[in-house]
Amino acid sequence: MPVFARLLNERNTKPAVLGYAMKTIKIVAAILLFTVIVCASAGTWLWTYRPGVDQYAAHRYAAPASATALSATWFGVTSVLLSDGEHSIFIDPFFTRPEAC
Repeated sequence: MPVFARLLNERNTKPAVLGYAMKTIKIVAAILLFTVIVCASAGTWLWTYRPGVDQYAAHRYAAPASATALSATWFGVTSVLLSDGEHSIFIDPFFTRPEAC
């Protein structure tokens, strides 16, 4: 039987085509899995990376303090302490608290 006739024979070509397709699918799946693992690792590192004190200190602005200057100190989310060196006012912006549900 000639070679081209054997290739056209459905019994002989089907397993070869399926084998090639499965091999290709396995390679693509391995590349995809590797990509997902690398991206997850990079994302985890970026999520957990915290700069040190030196990097924060480089952005700190120290204003020169004078005896007559008014200063404002921020406490948390909304509270502020206003001080002129002699007197201080602590402001909590909730004059009334929200009702309980």
